[in-house]
Amino acid sequence: MNLRHTIADALNIRSGESNAIALLASYSFLAGICLAYVISLGNAFFLVEFGPGYLAPGYIITGIVGYITGLLLSWIQKRIAFAKLVHLIIIFLLVLTCIFRVGFWFASDRPLIWGFTTGQLMAGGMFVSIGTYIMLVYFVFRSLSGRLFNLRQGKRLFGLISSGDVISSIIGFFSVPLLVRFFSNAADLLFIASGSLLMCLWVLSMITHRFSTQLDSQIEKRGVQVQSGFSDLIKSRYFVLFFLLSSASVFGFYYIDYAFLGQLRVRFPDKAQLAQFIGIFYGVIRIVEFVLKTFLSGWLINQYGLRFGLVVLPLLLCIVSALAALSGTLLANATSAVFLLIALGKLIERVVTKSIYEPSFNILYQSLDPDLRLSVQTKIEGIVQQLAALLAGLTLLFFSKVGSFQLVIDVLVLIFLGWVFISIFMYRAYRNTLLQNLNQQTEDNNTSAPTKISSGHLLDEQTAQTKAEIKDAVDNMAWCMSALIDLNEDNARQNRLKSVLGTEIDQNRERIFHQLSSIYDPRHIQLVQDNFKNASNDSKAYALELIDLFVDPELKVLLFPLLDDLTLNQRLKRLEPYCPQQHLNLENRLKDMVNRQPAKIDRWIKACALHAFPSLPAPTVANELVATLYHPDPLLRETAAWSICEIDHTFLTTYIQHLPEKNHPNIDHAFQTPHYHSKVWLTLEKVTFLKSVPLFSHIPENMMVYWASSLSERQVQPEETFIIERDTRNDIYIIVEGQVRIHTGLEIAATLNKGDILGHMPALNLHMPAESATANNAVKLCLLDQNALSDFMDNHAEIAQGMIHDQKVSTMSAADTDGIQTL
Repeated sequence: MNLRHTIADALNIRSGESNAIALLASYSFLAGICLAYVISLGNAFFLVEFGPGYLAPGYIITGIVGYITGLLLSWIQKRIAFAKLVHLIIIFLLVLTCIFRVGFWFASDRPLIWGFTTGQLMAGGMFVSIGTYIMLVYFVFRSLSGRLFNLRQGKRLFGLISSGDVISSIIGFFSVPLLVRFFSNAADLLFIASGSLLMCLWVLSMITHRFSTQLDSQIEKRGVQVQSGFSDLIKSRYFVLFFLLSSASVFGFYYIDYAFLGQLRVRFPDKAQLAQFIGIFYGVIRIVEFVLKTFLSGWLINQYGLRFGLVVLPLLLCIVSALAALSGTLLANATSAVFLLIALGKLIERVVTKSIYEPSFNILYQSLDPDLRLSVQTKIEGIVQQLAALLAGLTLLFFSKVGSFQLVIDVLVLIFLGWVFISIFMYRAYRNTLLQNLNQQTEDNNTSAPTKISSGHLLDEQTAQTKAEIKDAVDNMAWCMSALIDLNEDNARQNRLKSVLGTEIDQNRERIFHQLSSIYDPRHIQLVQDNFKNASNDSKAYALELIDLFVDPELKVLLFPLLDDLTLNQRLKRLEPYCPQQHLNLENRLKDMVNRQPAKIDRWIKACALHAFPSLPAPTVANELVATLYHPDPLLRETAAWSICEIDHTFLTTYIQHLPEKNHPNIDHAFQTPHYHSKVWLTLEKVTFLKSVPLFSHIPENMMVYWASSLSERQVQPEETFIIERDTRNDIYIIVEGQVRIHTGLEIAATLNKGDILGHMPALNLHMPAESATANNAVKLCLLDQNALSDFMDNHAEIAQGMIHDQKVSTMSAADTDGIQTL
């Protein structure tokens, strides 16, 4: 494994995702540089020019500015293409940044408007624009990632792709104390912010060019207009909770920001010192955030689920703010203690918001219909959150006039407590929304599945037994995957073995779904199964998310590696703690297949493994081949004899006299002749041939082998007639080699070739309207006993129905051509 694959595996990046991740992470990195300088300078300049007494009015104006920006964004979004929209947003921010820098050049202490100086107006304008910068930068990022990744990818990757802005913010915030010493004016840092926005435009051009189909055609390809006005959205409990959750997070941010900045201004009266402290403090925050976001965020959300991601932030903040409130009430001189707790709260708010809460919140967008997603995102980030900011500013202004700082801390506790409850209710609504999406995507949903996920309350013993069977199926799948990796040669025999192992994996997966249906609601399991069979990546993502919601954790760790989009090596790595496998060389892997317990491996896999021994680079007569000559199963015994002949023909002729009489049939005569290839038609070869016949192509080989052994062969000489006046024998004829002409009277009705079928079988609507058949050249026929096939169809009704359906289609097609049924 090269370095690139090692890094991708460590970061949980799948095939085909690296380009999108690299470009989005680059945008995140460049946008983070801009935000670092804008936030540092905006906060520092505002506090020095106005003081903490103007924070509440500043928040109010921030909300108004953000609300107006959101309305404009919503209006523009409906009128231009998405690719143009994201470019226009970054151009607007670039122009705004340049305006601020030019404004600080011309700043003076002379009052200009309402008694405010030019410097104060620029500082105030920059402060109230911080929310707009953050809203627009992350609107672009979230809308891009939402269109490029599905639900499961988002859950796994949002933390990683957004780590770019964390790295750049660390650089940006820590560089503020250094750079202000080299620039004559701290506002010169806005030049760097402008440069980063120019680079953002370049990265956006690459993204919109490379992924133009995904970005601009989602809505058009569906051709459905989804109602997305506020009056339509608030009718849904899901969207009401969505809006409340978004508003609660905004309230929490502004209240703790107000408390934190108010304490800072008291301790750092100088503009440069304040800017330096803010840079260092936010730099530390970003370091912690980077570690958590890059290495733990995706794992925590995948491991503990969306509920953890939504609840952990408000819960931690509630605890910290409650301690601050108690300290301020109970301690006589609690100024330092309160400041430290508020600073800790600010650190938690920034770190957990960026690394866990925001990736989890973004997942809520992913559960929406793609037609609706961008519209809802615009309304939440551009309107709802800005109105919440305005309301937060008004309430803070009210509390600052009529109350005290302690009152703000007390209200903060109530805000976080309410946020916790809203998060819990939102998670429940999210579960129900996922189930509704699955119902809509499943064609066969004529039964109404309840929205409440069942918990599979059965007897403990039965549940334990079912889970043990699932574990056994997972172990078998892991063994098959390990074997597939070890089969590293490309030849016909090993390719057949790989195909058989793939079929075994599929059958074990079906077995797992069947077992899950006995401990969870069968309708929900059927929905999951149907969506896995759907080619849509979104359908598979929703199905995985549903499993994540209602399957027990002890089963999830086994199921996700098997059902998620992973390579074989990645699957085995994740299953290693539960189903460890050993990697073997090719010869030892074939021996392992032959020696594996019969209860854990299908006999057909053993037969294919025996047949693959001669394909080894330097084959020898292995002990496993010799031991199988004594096996009671004729299929395995016959295949072992064939392989021994392929490796060393004289070995079998010498050894065969030691075999018991019951093991002699089909071995002691045909295999002893030098021309055994032409005299022996292996059961394995019969199955391979039948698989090439369209009527039997959908039957799994391991099932076909039980009646394929009853096939017999017949050689027909050129011009020999082998069916006269609708032969009433009980056999169905399949042409293996050669060409046959069909007669009706004196006329040639049709010419049949390899794979075509002759005979009568009413159950399959199989009739041959001919009086005789004559070989054009040397013909080899396969004679299939109707009784053996009928017994198989009786025991496998689902497969029989598929055969009957295929035969009907074939008959209808033949009727449109020459009237002769040729499959």
